[in-house]
Amino acid sequence: MADELLKWGVMVVILRPERVTPEQRYSLLFIARLQRLPCYHEILSHLTPGQSVRSLAAWLTNQKIEGPAGQWSRHYGEKLLQPLNQQVRAATISSASTNAKAFNVVR
Repeated sequence: MADELLKWGVMVVILRPERVTPEQRYSLLFIARLQRLPCYHEILSHLTPGQSVRSLAAWLTNQKIEGPAGQWSRHYGEKLLQPLNQQVRAATISSASTNAKAFNVVR
């Protein structure tokens, strides 16, 4: 069946997800909640240069967001922002090391 689909130009991807720990599951849920916010791109733009999670949570609670997100406490905002911050830092470090390797190859 997979060969027939490949013959027609359909890509078949079989995912075998690893077991996810409860901590990883909550991290993914927290990031998903943040992604639903209308100011998600602004949050990323604040996290990328290295703004602290505490100051960003304070900024987030001062935003006039409609719905339940507008009533989040600063502590809950920090709890949601911490996993996103870890992923942004990891992505920044990996891209910096990739750029450094490319620079070394060019030199």
